[in-house]
Amino acid sequence: MNSFTVDNIKDFNLDHIFDCGQCFRWNKEPNGSYTGIAMGRKVNMQFTAGLDSESSREAAGALTITPCTEQEFREIWRPYLDLDRDYGKIKETLCADDPIMRKAADFGYGIRLLDQDLWETIVSFIISQNNNIPRIKGCIERLCAAAGEPISGGAEDGDAGNFGDPGRAAAGAKDGDAGNSGDPGRAAAGAKDGDAGNSGNPGRAAAGAIRSEAPAYEIPGPEALARLGEADLAEVRLGYRSRYLMETARSVCEQGLPENEEQLLELCGIGPKVANCILLFGMKKYDSFPIDVWVRRVMHELYGLDENNKKQMAAFAREKFGDLGGFAQQYLFYYMRSIAE
Repeated sequence: MNSFTVDNIKDFNLDHIFDCGQCFRWNKEPNGSYTGIAMGRKVNMQFTAGLDSESSREAAGALTITPCTEQEFREIWRPYLDLDRDYGKIKETLCADDPIMRKAADFGYGIRLLDQDLWETIVSFIISQNNNIPRIKGCIERLCAAAGEPISGGAEDGDAGNFGDPGRAAAGAKDGDAGNSGDPGRAAAGAKDGDAGNSGNPGRAAAGAIRSEAPAYEIPGPEALARLGEADLAEVRLGYRSRYLMETARSVCEQGLPENEEQLLELCGIGPKVANCILLFGMKKYDSFPIDVWVRRVMHELYGLDENNKKQMAAFAREKFGDLGGFAQQYLFYYMRSIAE
């Protein structure tokens, strides 16, 4: 089984990256590494950070991906992990004359925005609405097992998938706050534009998490989902989201993937909040600023804005953070959710 290691990775922390609500198919192993499915592969990532002797903070470290070749790292995982972007400069810009952002960016110093597949992001954030992270993960894995194609080669073949503890347990309205929000543990509901998704306890074991040695399946494509009926997805337990997924899949089959916010909002089950998450996490619209329950709390408790005035918050973010709004949102979200729990 091939591994590839790259040294001197800065502004990087796997906990911060995989637990900030932008993705749902990565799970922490007992040894601190993460096993996940992305870009048609199942791999394990292990990061070993150095230590800054002056600040006693984590410094640049080594990232090992298994299985992975040098070519796969260069062509797949380097762009996926956004390793060519200078996050130190982003933090310096955002934190200038802003002590609140400084605290948030110091807390989530290792966050990086993943370069995710657009269709997977659409499916994930439709499922995420009015939901919590453990249940989102369970729904996605059941959906993949029910309708997705097996991933051939890679970590699930032979010993390649057994990265962590083989005995680790795995359990199984229009527009919530996409995965980037939510009240931890709150039961899913069908209300339009509810707050949910990007919730839960950082580092908490997720219900529905894939065992590292389990078979791996792709997110079902739009053609596969478009052929299904709600009865076919009954065991996935998506509730009202089943119809959203199937109708969205049929629209994509007919019209192609959306290219902008207007086209996103035409899809079934996608309102402004889900659209903002998809724009940020799946379409590289880095000025997007999804506003969920945690971001509302930041805006209200730390910046002094009206907690119920999302338009005011969006205008504030546009003026203050500009083209870096998505990065700011991730630092603020991760900070507020973590200190609250």
